[in-house]
Amino acid sequence: MKKYLHYLLQVKDYLEVRQMDNAAKSLQKALEIFKILGIKGLHLAETYESLGMLWYHKGDYLQALQYYQKGLKITAPSMKSGRLDNNPNLEQIESVLSALRLLKSKSNCLKELYFINKNIENRYHTTI
Repeated sequence: MKKYLHYLLQVKDYLEVRQMDNAAKSLQKALEIFKILGIKGLHLAETYESLGMLWYHKGDYLQALQYYQKGLKITAPSMKSGRLDNNPNLEQIESVLSALRLLKSKSNCLKELYFINKNIENRYHTTI
């Protein structure tokens, strides 16, 4: 088994017992290995997505957005459609689905930041 897979499998175990910090460390280790091995593509995008989800659940929406954006940069080129009469292959479909998941997660983060900002504005205006 490849070393990065070991770290990715650890993440699942950590998430089951709600050890977010250990899950984040394992994902960071996987990213380091991806860089060393020059691995790009869907596995890297999904790792960024997982890091984004961890930060989202920790309430750090800005950090989550950064990871979602990194994943989108990888998957977005697959969303440029060629001709509509060409059927995509499985890899293209998986990449587009990954991009759509990332866009949904990114929109959830932006929504949370909007509501946080709205609450701050409301508190400010009620104290004046």
